[in-house]
Amino acid sequence: MDYLAPLMFDVSNIDIWKLRMSAYLKVLGLHVYLATIKKTYFSNAKYITANAQALDALKHTLSKDYMISHCDSVFTVWNTLTSPKLQMTKQHNPHVK
Repeated sequence: MDYLAPLMFDVSNIDIWKLRMSAYLKVLGLHVYLATIKKTYFSNAKYITANAQALDALKHTLSKDYMISHCDSVFTVWNTLTSPKLQMTKQHNPHVK
């Protein structure tokens, strides 16, 4: 197993997942990482490619319980996955998708 490869997403490992996913996105490139964390990055010309790379990286860590096919913005996906609301919902009711 690659020491840098991100873990599969699960709210029970969210802190470790965020740390490793952030590092992985930075390895893919600064623009990829910035597309994930900065809402104002949308105006950057390199955003389209960076957004696609980051979305692909995130999708590969998600199980079928966390489908994101309806969203085209990696910034939105990142904030949804790392939101305290999702974490609390899943921790109190593991059957919520």
